[in-house]
Amino acid sequence: MKRASIAILCASFLLLLCGCAFIWQGIIGKGYYQLTQASIQNKSASMSGAPIDLTALTTSSVIVYKTSANGLYGKLSLLTAPPTANLTIMFETYALDGTSKTSSQSVTITPNEGFDLEAGTQQSPSISDFQFTASPPTLNPKNSALFYLVP
Repeated sequence: MKRASIAILCASFLLLLCGCAFIWQGIIGKGYYQLTQASIQNKSASMSGAPIDLTALTTSSVIVYKTSANGLYGKLSLLTAPPTANLTIMFETYALDGTSKTSSQSVTITPNEGFDLEAGTQQSPSISDFQFTASPPTLNPKNSALFYLVP
């Protein structure tokens, strides 16, 4: 009887952990925190300079990228789901040695402004990695920056 109780308790704990992992995955995105510079670099063949339609995406959608200025790799996750007036993201850009160069847990980008993922600031679209367009909600790569929506 005691073994059966312990087995039930262990199984319940395992289900609880799996359930929490599933919920946590929904909160933090499709592996945002699990993505490293190396794993992002492995996706470079899938990256493109094509615009990304944000209308079908949800909060926690993850996009990986290669910057235009120095070819640094990074990741971003949507914190607001379009359509919204502004786009709020969290992002991390890695230095060449794999350490974090620039990151933010929450940055809001206004429509038609560009965003530089290496500097972590809004810039003119002519010197940015992407431009956010609100209608329709679109992430428009700029200056040879490349992006890939993680499925």
